[in-house]
Amino acid sequence: MPKESLLLIDPFSNLLYAFKMVLEVEGYQVETSVDLKEAGEKLSQKNFAVIVSECYPPYEEIGLLVKQVKEKSPGSYFIVSTSLNPDEAAYETLFASGVDELFIKPYSPKQLSAHIKKGLRHKELVQEKLEAEQGSLLDPLAQKEGQFVFNSGYFKKYISQELKKAQRHSDPLSLILLNLPPKGEKGENYERFYLELTKILRKNLRDEDVLGRENGNLGILLYKTDPQGSQALEQRISKVIQGHPLFASDRKLTSLVEHLSFRHITFPGSSGNPEFFQSILKEN
Repeated sequence: MPKESLLLIDPFSNLLYAFKMVLEVEGYQVETSVDLKEAGEKLSQKNFAVIVSECYPPYEEIGLLVKQVKEKSPGSYFIVSTSLNPDEAAYETLFASGVDELFIKPYSPKQLSAHIKKGLRHKELVQEKLEAEQGSLLDPLAQKEGQFVFNSGYFKKYISQELKKAQRHSDPLSLILLNLPPKGEKGENYERFYLELTKILRKNLRDEDVLGRENGNLGILLYKTDPQGSQALEQRISKVIQGHPLFASDRKLTSLVEHLSFRHITFPGSSGNPEFFQSILKEN
């Protein structure tokens, strides 16, 4: 497996050297820059999976660098580290430009490594989504409206893949099943209802969470999420759906909302094995 490329940007060369040594021992390919100009030159020549940069004021300058990165490589994860306390305007500038995470100094090499691993997971998911779009792995109805929802066949393959990872790393993995209205209840308003529902779900999920068709229903796969986290998300989503203005104002859509129901599963489940997780899918 090729080494992931990282770029560290900081004015303190001794700090860069120390982190570079630690991260290279972990198997990463690490390059460093002491200012944004040098970093910009490297970024124009090569894509990096994760960039960790000191927050150089003025914030507009680093914002321009982030935009450059995201335009060239949308999957790259950009972390800004700072010992300063950015005000609201600075926060808006940074995150509007595409910054993925703000990391407060001081931090240990282990903390930095944890954030880098999170960034690599984000990059992997973005790449999978791009491949899905190119390979027609999306639900046609949702794709028509620009909504990212895996089709049923690929979603089940994706669940199987993530279940193996969860077993290997002893991580929790949760699945929320959202049972849609039965066919007899769909009618001409079903498409409008379905598309609005997928928009609501996508807005309330993390970037790493995956939405897909589960036979005739919808499924939400939650990476590194235990039963408490899954239940909390289910309650929040249910509340948003029930209070959504469009669903509340249109009686035909309200009747469809009334037919919705939730079910959630977590690995390891009550039986403590992956077969329990997979068996739920076979029931539907």
